[in-house]
Parts: sequence; structure tokens; C-alpha cells
Amino acid sequence: MRILFIVIVMVVSVAVIHGQNVDEIVDHVYQETLIQEALLDSLKDYSYVQNIHFTKLDGDGEIEEESRREFIVRVHSRDVYHRELTSAYELEDEQWVDITEEEKNKGESEDKSVKFSLTEMVSPETRKSYQFTLIGDESLEGIKTIHVQAIPLEEDEDQFRGDLWFEEDSFNLVKAALIPSELPTAVKNMVMEFSMSKFGDIWLPVEVNFTAEISFLFIFKGKIKSDILFEDYRFNQVFADSLFEK
Repeated sequence: MRILFIVIVMVVSVAVIHGQNVDEIVDHVYQETLIQEALLDSLKDYSYVQNIHFTKLDGDGEIEEESRREFIVRVHSRDVYHRELTSAYELEDEQWVDITEEEKNKGESEDKSVKFSLTEMVSPETRKSYQFTLIGDESLEGIKTIHVQAIPLEEDEDQFRGDLWFEEDSFNLVKAALIPSELPTAVKNMVMEFSMSKFGDIWLPVEVNFTAEISFLFIFKGKIKSDILFEDYRFNQVFADSLFEK
């Protein structure tokens, strides 16, 4: 009973930061995600450069495949964008070589990564299926943040567990390190990290790092890594309507 009492005291001691408990903080985060989604919906005619570094390693940690691709993404509205491949390289004989046009156009789909929605996680309906724990105040590259840990009460591929860092003043997401609470078939381990930065009033992604350990029968056993940088955001651009015609 004495040990149980000590544990309870420790939990209470980190459950309140600046007079707010974790439930109040999660509610603030949810309200801010709605504001950010509205700002994103209103954000039109901007562009950014997307750099993707992909690495595939075998079971011994040796590089089996490695490539770099750069895209320019022109956004007309949240759901209307044009993604253009500007360069593509593969590592051969320890040298980066330009690859053929046919290879450049392979695998351009962006729908390969695991999808995560903070708004969904902290919504009043979904947050009940998570246990949120307040870890404490932390500074990330000069930004004062609140560190919160999220753990789903049940394992599910669509629900994530991990750590979230929110800007102390605005409750916007600054960084996340997450893993699906239930891993997909053949995946032994997976980690997704991403960071955000503020541009005016809106927070946009600046880096995503994805790592997964795969073991699929005798076909492949090893690790895949994808590091994505979002650079050179440019706002208030002028695009021809024909650019977005399918």
C-alpha cells in the first residue's frame, strides 16, 4: 500500500503544468487544431520543395537500395495541387547517378506513408480511447513546449502511441514521435517522427522521418528508411489554371 501511495503522488506531481491538467491541455490542443485546419483551408497558391531520401537495408544493415528525389509542389488549394519531379538519383558504386526518365516516374505516389491526424486523436469522441500523460515542460530548439505522451487503450493500426510536443503558448504541435499501436503484417517495428514550423499564423511540416523493420517470409528481411524535407515555402504565388487540370 505504501508503494502504491508513492506512485500516485508522483503521477499527480506531473499532471499539472501552469495550473492546467492534461485534459485541459488536450482540449486546448483540439481547439487549436480546428483553427489550423481552417487556416490550411484558406491557404491558397503556395509552393514548396520536397526532398525525399529513401534507403533500404538488408538484415545485416548493408545498403541494398538508396535513392534521392526532389519535387516541387504547387498548391492551389488544400485538395488541388500539382507535384512535379525535378531530379532523381540513385546510389551506384558509391556514387550518386542520375536515373532514367522511366525510373524517375516510378513510385511518385505520395500515398505510401502512414497517415496520422492529430485532430482525430484529440477530438472529444476519440480522445476517450487514449490515455494522455503530461510529461513536463521542455525546450526544443528554443521553443518552450509541453510534452504529452499518448497511449491507446486498445491496439489498433489506425491509432498511434508515442510522444507529442506542443508550443507552450499556442498549443500547436511542434514535434511528434509515434508508432501504430498495432503494427501491420510483416512489420516488426516502426517509428514516425515529424516536426513543424510556424509560417505567419500557420504551422506546416518541415521534416518527416519514417523507419520500419520488415520481415516478410523469405522475400525480404531488413529495414526501410524515408527522410523527407519540406523546404523553400513560397506564398502568394500565381499559377496558371491549366497546371492543375488532370
